[in-house]
Amino acid sequence: MMGEDCVNIVVDAPPDPARWRAAFRHVLKKPVRKVRILGTVLVLLGLLVLPVSGGEFAGIVFGTAIVAIGLIYAVLAPARSVAVSLKRLPMALNQPQRIELTDRSVRISSPLMTTEYAWAAVERAEMVPGYLLLMFGRYQVMPVPLDRLTPAELAELGEFTANLNYVRQ
Repeated sequence: MMGEDCVNIVVDAPPDPARWRAAFRHVLKKPVRKVRILGTVLVLLGLLVLPVSGGEFAGIVFGTAIVAIGLIYAVLAPARSVAVSLKRLPMALNQPQRIELTDRSVRISSPLMTTEYAWAAVERAEMVPGYLLLMFGRYQVMPVPLDRLTPAELAELGEFTANLNYVRQ
């Protein structure tokens, strides 16, 4: 897109843990689902071991341990994965950011850094409620808040990202 059709959208994003939490939940959805399924299978297996053990102490302890491990995988581990991702977020990304989206690149500026990515570096872009998620790798994501954009800018951005030719799909 060149000339009059150039995309030039600027988003000023205040530090917002909710933005990153939503992005991490979206990115980690499939791996977390696998962990939850594993946890559920372990809980069911542990519950099956309990009646089969015939009341023996070792069987009850083993079954209870499997149920406990399954509950950790099904409940605790998924919640913890998002919390750990938020803790590991670099300080430079916890600052107010200016995100400039043009037809050639994505430029992210904060008081601590400035980074520019050519669109070829973006593996995919997904519009989710309230955000544009720019995926730079399997789990590397930049959430762009859309709440301050006009309907015309949203339409322009949606059309632009839908027509991108990504390097890896």
